[in-house]
Amino acid sequence: MELNLNFKTPKTISIVSLRIMEELTTGIFPPQAIEIWGKTNANGPFKRIHIMKVPVPKETRFHELYAIDVKFKPTLFSEMKIIAKPLEKIPKWHEGKDKRAFLLVDEIFLN
Repeated sequence: MELNLNFKTPKTISIVSLRIMEELTTGIFPPQAIEIWGKTNANGPFKRIHIMKVPVPKETRFHELYAIDVKFKPTLFSEMKIIAKPLEKIPKWHEGKDKRAFLLVDEIFLN
């Protein structure tokens, strides 16, 4: 999942929250990593601001909706790119092992 945001006026942001659905029995897993990229001015290059590795579940558990908070030092953005990478291979304990997992994100909050 990749989301590109352009701000009319630059915004200072320090937390990006992704609300995800996790339903391991059907192959819907949390992302393996979330990257935050940004530009401080519209003509500059994108720079990676932060990367967060997300732990892979070690066993099945009840499905739920929850937020993953990616926290980083306050940064002024004119443009932002959020990349959430799906789990490349479902773990060996799961019946769908070695397949790519699904990633479902329904809301994104910026603070």
